[in-house]
Amino acid sequence: MKHPGTEQLPIQDLLNHKALTVMPLETYASELSEVPHSHNAYMIMYVQETKDGDHLIDFQRYPLQADRVFLLRPGQAHQRQSKKEKGVLVSFSERFLQETGMRAHDTFVVFSSVYQHPYLDLPD
Repeated sequence: MKHPGTEQLPIQDLLNHKALTVMPLETYASELSEVPHSHNAYMIMYVQETKDGDHLIDFQRYPLQADRVFLLRPGQAHQRQSKKEKGVLVSFSERFLQETGMRAHDTFVVFSSVYQHPYLDLPD
């Protein structure tokens, strides 16, 4: 879903010219993290622990909670409205997906929120 002004969102580069990056969630922050922005990569954000807060994705608010995995595709607007989480952030490029042989349809299913929301809650 496009919202007015989203085409002008700043883009945060998580890949730094790599096909794949993995980093602790607690170290992921920059000036752009404070405002709605997008990425030029796919992003999987696993929240292992949190003390509350929200993740704004395409201008919809989703609570941050432990054992929640957020799935974002390139260009999606988002803003993490808390910096008290522990977890892992995995980012990867379209090229990485092509090299793994993942089909375009599979990528669409996983990253297009076809299950009503852009996250999965892991079972206990």
